Amino acid sequence: MKKSFWILIIAFLLVLPFAHFERKKELVADAKVTAVTSETHLKQIIRSIRSKMNAGYPVLPGAPEFATDDRAAAKPDFTGTNNQISGVDEADIIKTDGLYIYQLTNNRLRILRAFPVEEAGLILEKTFEENAYYYQMFLHDNYLVLLGNRWEAYQPEPEGDQKPDDGEPKADEPIGGKAMFWWGKSYQRIVVYDISDRTQIKKVKSLEVEGYGLAARKIDDKIVLVTNKGGYWGMYRGFAEGSTDGSAGDVNLNEVLPSYRVDDEKAKLIDATSVKVIGIPDSTDMTTVTTMILGEGFKTEMEAIMAGAGTVMATRENLYIATQKWPQYNALTGFYDGSVKTEVYKFNIENGIKLLSSGTVDGYLINQFAMDEHDGKLRIATTTQKYALNQQWETENHVYVLDSSMKQVGHLGNIAKGETIYSVRFTGDRVYMVTFEQVDPFFVIDLSANQPKILGELKIPGFSNYLHTIEGNLVFGIGKDVKVQPDGRLITGALKISLFDVADELNPKELKNLMIGSEYTYAEALYDHKAVLYVKGKNLLAFTINDYNVAVSSDEKYYYVNQAVFVEIDPNGNLKVRGKIEQKPTSKEGDHSIQRIVHIDEYVYLLSDKMFTILDIETLSVVKQINK
Repeated sequence: MKKSFWILIIAFLLVLPFAHFERKKELVADAKVTAVTSETHLKQIIRSIRSKMNAGYPVLPGAPEFATDDRAAAKPDFTGTNNQISGVDEADIIKTDGLYIYQLTNNRLRILRAFPVEEAGLILEKTFEENAYYYQMFLHDNYLVLLGNRWEAYQPEPEGDQKPDDGEPKADEPIGGKAMFWWGKSYQRIVVYDISDRTQIKKVKSLEVEGYGLAARKIDDKIVLVTNKGGYWGMYRGFAEGSTDGSAGDVNLNEVLPSYRVDDEKAKLIDATSVKVIGIPDSTDMTTVTTMILGEGFKTEMEAIMAGAGTVMATRENLYIATQKWPQYNALTGFYDGSVKTEVYKFNIENGIKLLSSGTVDGYLINQFAMDEHDGKLRIATTTQKYALNQQWETENHVYVLDSSMKQVGHLGNIAKGETIYSVRFTGDRVYMVTFEQVDPFFVIDLSANQPKILGELKIPGFSNYLHTIEGNLVFGIGKDVKVQPDGRLITGALKISLFDVADELNPKELKNLMIGSEYTYAEALYDHKAVLYVKGKNLLAFTINDYNVAVSSDEKYYYVNQAVFVEIDPNGNLKVRGKIEQKPTSKEGDHSIQRIVHIDEYVYLLSDKMFTILDIETLSVVKQINK
């Protein structure tokens, strides 16, 4: 009996280390999607993250995000939001249904009668008094969906000299033996209005999710919202409450799990079992995907993944969320270890929300247009940066192809070494790419097979920030010219519109270009595709510019002219400026800068915070002007 007892003890001791190893392997090495089964399970994962975090947090980029709106044709003809993917609407400050224009400006909602022109005018203005700021919206039938954010300040209740002013502590010493932090919570809001009666709209639903809003899309009657709650403060608060290495002490899930509120109900935490994990994450960031069906019941679903997020792209079926993993600086060697990588998470959003898989590629994304899905495959364009022995960053560019399981099946690298991507446009089995360092290489890349290959390349001065494909094998770009100084330095010049012919893909050509303004000319279209209007039937490109007048500017004030620029793009390859229109206000008060240009029927509409101007689309003459 005694001998059998010791045999069991020895066997147990021999097996124990391997059992521990297997549990650790399950948490760390398995890169498959893991569903959190309970709050205890989630706390175990968070403790594993704490023990892993010994080199600080990776730097995640900010959220900075062309098919036209493809809703059923309405009368009169109009051009909707300039979206990346056909059938996937993007939120913007202006929406139209062809009869009305909806405008968000300075936390005010305006509904304008736009057509017929004889009846044009302001029919409703609503100012939001609540502690929230609304900045984008969707339009669906008789629903207007506003997106906004709300900040909820939070701080403990220290006493005496430790009490903070303006949210900052007066002293660095810990309170009660623990480090205290003063911070707050950001909530992303969805508010739905019934606009059946546009003179008296009614709020019918509201939802807010804790975190910063990264992106939103509308697919038919479904709203998809992506938010991220950073885990930085929660992690360090956890360190303070436990031991110095963060391995002990309880985990406060209130600091990690996002909360949400439906209508006026009390806020609740997202259920721990709604969280998915891939491997052991680098932080306790929580990215939440929320869907809401517009209509009776407003069915809402949420799923969270313990990961950071920076760039979002969506098709009608799938949602892709990318986050950059930046190399850490090694103080011993004086170099950065490795290079930046991008991890992409794939969700199916057709019926509910389901995290499917993830994939990783080298490099970082310039924006949402660096990702595209075609025939079930994800194509990604990236720029890699490696810290060389001469302490300079070495760059090159890549195109990756991932299959439906997010496994890499194709890769084209060594594109324009020493340069970085400035713009990308995927279309079918082709991708057009612009890189830049000293000249603007315009690439035509074949994606008809898994292995991408460069077909043609064109080098011209300057660069394009934005690419847009149009009929007739034409692509136009909006960017900047470049000037070479006598000492060899490069400086940006005037705004540049380039028209490329890609009919001969082996030999792309720049048919023509236009220079607008000077090096001080700025266009929102350089960085926001939704500021671009292209009216296909009229071959008309429109956007706004701010042209700064350096001669009369001073240290106290910059003087500039704000204009709507209209460019005619001839299918035969000609470019010409049809006109530049400056709004002429009757009062100098307020901001008259043109926010968006809208096309309805035979008119274009210029909208600013203080004015509403209707122009004839052919002559650009003023038909009607309304001061607000």
